[in-house]
Amino acid sequence: MSENKIYGAEKEISEIIKTIEEKFASGNKDAQPNSIFIDGESGTGKTTILENIKEHFGKLSIRFIDIYDLVDRELMIRPQKPTVFTLDQLDRLEELGFAEEDLQNFLENFSKLVENGKGIVIGLGDSSKVFPEIIDFFDKRIKIPFPDEEARKEIIKSALKDINLNEKEVEDIAKMTYGIPGGEIIVMCKEAHRKSTNHTIDVNDFANEVKLYNNKNNKIGRHDWDNLGGLKNIIEEIKKDVIEPLEYSNYYNEYNLDLPKGILLYGPPGTGKTTIAKILANESRFNFFSFSMSDVLNKFVGDSEKNISKYFKKARENSPSILFIDEIESIGSARDDGVNSKIYNSLINELLHQMDGINEIKNVVVIGATNFPELLDPALVRPGRFDKSYEIPLPDEEGRKEILKIYINKFNLRKELSDENAMIDYLANETDLFSGADIMQLCKNAGKEFAHTNIMRKEFNKPNNETGAEIFERVLSKMKKDKDQKNEHKEVGFIKHTEIKKFKNMLRLADALEKSKEIG
Repeated sequence: MSENKIYGAEKEISEIIKTIEEKFASGNKDAQPNSIFIDGESGTGKTTILENIKEHFGKLSIRFIDIYDLVDRELMIRPQKPTVFTLDQLDRLEELGFAEEDLQNFLENFSKLVENGKGIVIGLGDSSKVFPEIIDFFDKRIKIPFPDEEARKEIIKSALKDINLNEKEVEDIAKMTYGIPGGEIIVMCKEAHRKSTNHTIDVNDFANEVKLYNNKNNKIGRHDWDNLGGLKNIIEEIKKDVIEPLEYSNYYNEYNLDLPKGILLYGPPGTGKTTIAKILANESRFNFFSFSMSDVLNKFVGDSEKNISKYFKKARENSPSILFIDEIESIGSARDDGVNSKIYNSLINELLHQMDGINEIKNVVVIGATNFPELLDPALVRPGRFDKSYEIPLPDEEGRKEILKIYINKFNLRKELSDENAMIDYLANETDLFSGADIMQLCKNAGKEFAHTNIMRKEFNKPNNETGAEIFERVLSKMKKDKDQKNEHKEVGFIKHTEIKKFKNMLRLADALEKSKEIG
């Protein structure tokens, strides 16, 4: 692969080069822009773009400015000829100890780089990690996208040109590396090449590399409908409303139909709401972002609203995307008219405002999940915000059988059961009011007991005469007892109302503290 080639970002690179050319060709020192921010996550090729610029403008002065120099000392730069100043790693300022009080000096020095009109500043970084005041200082912003499927194919072919890959293998690797920046794909290719023998590779090696990348970067990994059981009818509805319009957009465009902007998933805990959101991201090939109350709550007045805005902004800038809001009732519960509720109500208003804003953006879908839909503010669930609602119920007996089959297979428990079907029928009958997550935990706990039994028998010569069915029954009995104790004297709705009340009180306390500062 050419070291300076960035597949899938040709349009953005061309725009950057054209902007610089027009700036210096005009001869007008007041011509805009004087600064460009190149926005992209790690591995999208920002530094390589600098090499492209340097290569294209051979006679142009290119000066790399250390970001410390914009804080620690007064710059004495007066360019005598057209100069491109480059500021890399602006997203590392906070990590390197840069504080709010350094902003003024930084921005003053920044201004000096372009004050006589002979210079243009190129800044690079991931905007989600850069101080907003610095982002606002740039005249123009260009987002470097993740490579699409065709670009990923080109990256793979170039990086593995010495490997005998057929088109099907290239396509399979391209699909599994969706949502991964080009630089990371190249690293995966190099690792696969290192492990290859006789100029061939196992495509499954890439699945392992992708899994490692997802774990390292807290990405969602691979999910599909096989992860769920007992939701066949609901799954078909969701596919019709979300996946079908994507796969057959030409038919939907004929009637001026768009994707739903908001989808609400509601039902008891552990029924698969979060998993459905992740599956939709995989099936649609959309980027996936998520947040909950704990991610946005901040003790400083106004910062919680800014945090909500930040997540919506990231989803818009990385469209097509799915933004998943877990426990949305914690942020979007019904407003009240209490004197001290203005801060809490402003959170809901910010959420409503952001929901309205995505109506102007194509291919951004907000998915909310809640165990308590009755707590949501009515304005949140009207058409135009959450267009579609799906109840995700506890599985019925047939559904529990499906889920048991999935997890008995997943945890390799079949070999422990003399009659698997009879055991599944028995467990399905005995697990009324169990969620899918409960059934997964049942099978996982049984697996742990089987492993412990084998250790005792083989390592310590302590045999256990229990059959596989008896161990399952013992584990089930303990889970039932634990669930009964947990639910004893508890009213879930009351608890949730209490949690939200506590949350509101926290925000009211923050408001009171802020007012006391003003008075003081």
